[in-house]
Amino acid sequence: METKILLIENKVESAKLYIDALESSLNVSVFHAKNEKEALNIIEDELIKVAIIDQRLDNNELGTDIFKKITKRRKDIVAILLSAVAENTEVGEAMQMGFYTFINKLDGIASLPETVVDAIHKYDKDLIKNNTDRNKELLGSFRLSKLSFSKKMKVYRISRIAIDMSYIFEDDWKEIASIDAGKTYSETETYTYEKEIKFENKTLIETLNKSSITMKKLPITFKNDLSVKLNTEFRTLFSSRFKSESSIQISMKLPDIPTDTEANYLINKSYQIAQVYKKYLYLMRLDCPFCNTPEIIPLKVFIPTNKIGKRQVDSYKNGKIEILNTIIVKK
Repeated sequence: METKILLIENKVESAKLYIDALESSLNVSVFHAKNEKEALNIIEDELIKVAIIDQRLDNNELGTDIFKKITKRRKDIVAILLSAVAENTEVGEAMQMGFYTFINKLDGIASLPETVVDAIHKYDKDLIKNNTDRNKELLGSFRLSKLSFSKKMKVYRISRIAIDMSYIFEDDWKEIASIDAGKTYSETETYTYEKEIKFENKTLIETLNKSSITMKKLPITFKNDLSVKLNTEFRTLFSSRFKSESSIQISMKLPDIPTDTEANYLINKSYQIAQVYKKYLYLMRLDCPFCNTPEIIPLKVFIPTNKIGKRQVDSYKNGKIEILNTIIVKK
């Protein structure tokens, strides 16, 4: 389910730029309002998580004034102040009112998608603090080998935000064909690829160590066991690993080596492929039998797709390397 965002911006062209930036990079649906009346109508009809509010609107309306009226209806919405002319005192007052953060239109728009992801994360985390069970889904319940009796860890998924639908790890690029200057290459190459879910390294255990006083006091042997169990559990829940084969026709020809020994020329062309992933930010809740409060785990998960990336890499005599024609195709 897409996360719903409210954008309050009186300038239509600016609003279109912000909406395109968000909807092209995140799995969100952006609702646009030009004034207070439209904004409050959307708040009433839609489950908005984050509101991006321009401070200066038409007819002398102020974003901070609209925010006050929004919070009377929905106190849980996370608000981001947007402005190119707001003064420092104005921004400070907005922060005291309850705005999550401020973005300067002149230099901060590039960071808007990342800021919105952080704001959604805050919204979901606040839900847990307030004991709200909306969107909570039990993913698994398991026992650690170091634990006695019948106590179990319980893992819940609170939300999932799509960050990048065509993500490739740079280290995953694999050469399947190569040709040197003056040579011709025409073959059907068969290659094996693996589909395996990936996580950011150590995210789980590092987050637990930072957020839980109880976890900091536990013996290192227990924490190591917890880390292994959690990673195993998440991999079991989300995906399984398997290998598959595919074939591709490759035809290349490089010019002959020039007679001018000082000339720079193409000495090698290689053909590379890589697995394409969907990159998500999962907000997980871990109920630990030894912790006084549930642990909130922001976890970046990379789920393999049925697509691969293809590219050519050209190497020149002078050491220059060019990466050409990176495309995404179905297997």
